[in-house]
Amino acid sequence: MPLWATLFGSGAGITSRTKVLIERIFGNPKTTLLGLLIIALCFVLVFYEKATLTELSLFLVGGFSMLFLKDPKEDGKATGGK
Repeated sequence: MPLWATLFGSGAGITSRTKVLIERIFGNPKTTLLGLLIIALCFVLVFYEKATLTELSLFLVGGFSMLFLKDPKEDGKATGGK
């Protein structure tokens, strides 16, 4: 059973596009965690008044877009090789 079905029930009323987006977020844990860390760090910096939302707007957009990126394939080879 996919993770989205566990979290959101049987899926009645959920469109196929929504299923794809939910699977994209929960199926790629590395980029999702990185995106959440970037977003959380932005809000912490704003909370402690070390930066403004205007200054961090690009990082917030980048963090949000990281939620929907696919993780790179790992084929067991060292990076940078053939």
